[in-house]
Amino acid sequence: MISQIKSLIQHAEEYVETNAALVKFKAIRTTASTISYIVSMLVIIGVALIFVFLLFIGLSITIGHGLGKLEYGFFIMAFLMGILCIVLYLKRESLLKNRLCDLLIDKILE
Repeated sequence: MISQIKSLIQHAEEYVETNAALVKFKAIRTTASTISYIVSMLVIIGVALIFVFLLFIGLSITIGHGLGKLEYGFFIMAFLMGILCIVLYLKRESLLKNRLCDLLIDKILE
C-alpha cells in the first residue's frame, strides 16, 4: 500500500513537471511567433512608407509642373499630408490602436 502511494506521488510529480515544461514551451513559442509577426509587419510597413514617400514626390513634381512652379506641387502635397495626419490623429483609437491590440491578442492566443 505504501509503495502504491509513493508511486502515485512520483507520477503526480512527473505530471506537474511535464505540464510546467509544456506551459514554458508554449509561452516561448507564442512569444517567438508574436515577435516574428511584429518584425515582419514592421518591414512591410517600412517598404510601404518608402513607396508612399516616392509616390508623393512624384505627385508633387507632376502637380508642380502642371501649375508652372515646382514648389507649388510640394506645398499642395504637404498640405494634403497634413490633413491626413490630423485625420489619423483624431481617429487613432478606432483605426490604429484597437486593431493593433486585437491583432496582437489574436496572435498571442493562437
